[in-house]
Amino acid sequence: MRMACYQKAGLTLLDGEHRTIPCFAVRLSGCALRIVLDEVLPLNVPVAIETGDWIALGETSSCQREYAHYAVEVELDEFVGGIQELDALRRNRLQERPTAQILSLSANIAEQPVAELQGSPAIRRNH
Repeated sequence: MRMACYQKAGLTLLDGEHRTIPCFAVRLSGCALRIVLDEVLPLNVPVAIETGDWIALGETSSCQREYAHYAVEVELDEFVGGIQELDALRRNRLQERPTAQILSLSANIAEQPVAELQGSPAIRRNH
C-alpha cells in the first residue's frame, strides 16, 4: 500500500541530540515513510516524525540529495494516527482526571510480570 501525502512535519533526532528539524512527509509506503528536508541526515539514526495528527517512530535508512533538498527514507517501527480525534474524545468523554486509586492500580499492573496479569479482573474485562 502506498499513500502520497505532503504534510508539514517535524523530525526529531532521538540519538541524544533531540534536535527537531522541519520537514515534509511525502509518501507512506508499507513500513517506510519518505520525507524531504533541507539537510543531510546520517543513516541508522532513530527518529520521531510528528504532524498535528500522527506520529511515527523509526530509523533513517537512506538519504539522497534531490535538487535543493534531501529525500530521506525512514523504516517505521511504530505509527500512531488520529491523535486529534483521540484528544477530542479524551476531552469530551473523560473530563474527570483519574482518581488516585485508579492511578495506583495502573502502577501496580505495570510492575507485575505479564504471566501474573492473565487472571487479573482488569485484564479480563478488556479481552
